[in-house]
Amino acid sequence: MITPTVSIIIPTHDRGDLLMEAVLSCLVQSYDSLDVVVVDDGSSEDISGVVDVLAGQARGGQHVRCLQQERRGGNVARNSGIREATGEFIQFLDSDDLLHPEKIAVQAARLLASPHLDMTCCLTEVFCTVPGDRRVLWNFPRVPGWEYDDLERLLLQDTVWHTGAPLWRRSAVERIGDWTPELVCWQDWDYNVKALCQRIAYDWTDEILFYARVHDGPSTCTIHSLLAREESCLLAGKLGQARLNDAGLLDARKRYLLMWYYLRHVDALLGANDHDGRALRAQFLKQAMTLCDQRTQTRVLRAMLMANTAMGGRFAVVYRMLKGLLERETIPAKPFNKTFPVLGPSPVPDSLLRAIESGMDSQTAKHANDAKG
Repeated sequence: MITPTVSIIIPTHDRGDLLMEAVLSCLVQSYDSLDVVVVDDGSSEDISGVVDVLAGQARGGQHVRCLQQERRGGNVARNSGIREATGEFIQFLDSDDLLHPEKIAVQAARLLASPHLDMTCCLTEVFCTVPGDRRVLWNFPRVPGWEYDDLERLLLQDTVWHTGAPLWRRSAVERIGDWTPELVCWQDWDYNVKALCQRIAYDWTDEILFYARVHDGPSTCTIHSLLAREESCLLAGKLGQARLNDAGLLDARKRYLLMWYYLRHVDALLGANDHDGRALRAQFLKQAMTLCDQRTQTRVLRAMLMANTAMGGRFAVVYRMLKGLLERETIPAKPFNKTFPVLGPSPVPDSLLRAIESGMDSQTAKHANDAKG
């Protein structure tokens, strides 16, 4: 029996040390027919040199190659990888994450056994340096007592699966279309909303087959970077709203959930009091208003006319009225907690740990040689 090729698409910008670990987690797969496509998104590091070293460690039906492009962002890199991919199945992998050695074999078998499936998903364990050091799951596919379906959970910013958890059928990826190039964040949220609006068929395995890295330590956020992120969130929301509407899925409850999406981002911008920050808050509120029925819009506009004519007064009126509306509809104001303790033993395979150790040793030797030079 001929084994279908699986293309693993890895966008990266620098991070050569973490990229090495990610690719090594591909090369220890028990599934042998792999097309590993690293897309270098304008790195200053010698990413092609790292990939050349890794390509020398490929075995059998494994192939590792590097595409290079100017700095254009992760989504453009993913789209470039899709166009160059040769596989029947597609695996997306961020350059700091890792695959379980059985991930491709388990999920490819499920897709082969069920031709109607567009995608199959797995559980994801969060780690910091080495898998097993945090012992928490990214999320659960089914939460007892949680009444929302996967699309509604996404609108609540409860990301059901991580970018690398699914294995996709190539025909489904082509049907879904490109990752949105303009987005600097909320990239996977946008892609998954687009996929669910196309009513993809998918299932789950309750095995932990993917490891998502979290980066500890303080993070810095300037007003400029905050505004850039929130502008991306606004675009993602608008695109999601249009897709839901086009698919005939924008019912009353999803309207309320999208309104909360916009209002939560208003909350995130409350500290941005310069002109750009106030203007972006107003855009989020305006977009939330488009989801109201005609009667509510009329009430809000009447209240605005009676309010302080200053921008701050009008802003406060709309904000309070929309929040009050959603609270009466009992829509939760905060995203659902998406990390859960790992239940029961979840041993990390020795082959993966050895691959990570090998990658760390290679980087240590490289840094030592660079220091000598």
